[in-house]
Amino acid sequence: MRTLLIVVTIVAVAAALLPYAGVSLLTALLVAVLILIKFVPLICLGTLAIYCRGYRQTLCLGAFAATLLQIMAGGDIFARFIGGYTLVGQIVVAAMQLATAIGCGFAAVATRRSLERRGWHLPSNPDDSV
Repeated sequence: MRTLLIVVTIVAVAAALLPYAGVSLLTALLVAVLILIKFVPLICLGTLAIYCRGYRQTLCLGAFAATLLQIMAGGDIFARFIGGYTLVGQIVVAAMQLATAIGCGFAAVATRRSLERRGWHLPSNPDDSV
């Protein structure tokens, strides 16, 4: 409850001061939504990678790695090639980033299945199985 009160206070003060800084409230809300769109999937995938087990964990780890790489690269990997600085461009970039994350997740699952098929998940010495 305390954290919610702090966040509401910060948002109220920022909304009151934005006109004096020359920034409209709509622009500030758009920037906040774009920041949330970038980081919320990363947080969700990281949480799922921690709490899931088995193939779901592998899928989430692969998607998490792809999403983290896209954020660390500035998020402009696809925007440079597609005029991604318009609203339609941002939608296309978000769809391509989603497809990349899903593809990397499935590639991680396929890699895990391939390794398990070859027996790499088993101990090298049968006496080591604790």
